Amino acid sequence: MFEEMKKDVKVSEHNYRYIGKHGNADIGEDPTEGMVKLHPFGSVTLELCVGETGGAQRFAVQKMVAEVMKVPLDGVQVVDPDTHGTGYDAGMIGSRGTITMGTTAVRAAKDARRKLLEMASVKLNINVDELDTEDFLVFSVRHPERRLPWIAITGTPEMTITGSAKYQQNFDKPNFALYLAEVCVNLETGEEILLHQLFSDWDGAQAAMETIITDDVLDGMSDYMEYGA
Repeated sequence: MFEEMKKDVKVSEHNYRYIGKHGNADIGEDPTEGMVKLHPFGSVTLELCVGETGGAQRFAVQKMVAEVMKVPLDGVQVVDPDTHGTGYDAGMIGSRGTITMGTTAVRAAKDARRKLLEMASVKLNINVDELDTEDFLVFSVRHPERRLPWIAITGTPEMTITGSAKYQQNFDKPNFALYLAEVCVNLETGEEILLHQLFSDWDGAQAAMETIITDDVLDGMSDYMEYGA
């Protein structure tokens, strides 16, 4: 089954050339909820229902959160996968783990980071855009000597800073493969002639798309996930 992309190329009186694409896009199915908690004395907890099936998925989301918060990997704890104590997730099925759980983890970490810097902005009297955090310290980018540990920002050891996020399912992101085809269709007889066909991995398909599909379509397809953005 092809999703119609372009059909206004007239070959002859009754013949038109079509370009279409199709890909495996079930990796975006089902929503995911998660939270990231920043603890005053210097640690991070990721509350996300991510199991381990042998592909190091728990390690992956742990690393993503650590990179967003700029803390050591062992400074991030991932809770046990149980939706009784975490947000909802459909599970490690259909190759959906990285895009759904990874995106949720990154969004939650960014939300927690934003709240941390906003609180620090008041304490340090520095614009939030001029602040950064690393190794459980918040500091001025222009004057790094002006810094505070997380405990000095929260003001109490009992108070955590919690970021939350949700991933809403969508089905427009192919995971590992994309099919591209060009056909000629006689609109009077319905006859179809296959002109070109391409099966490619993600990198190859992306390069091919750049030459035949408009930028607005590319933008939707290349928004693979927020990690690293």
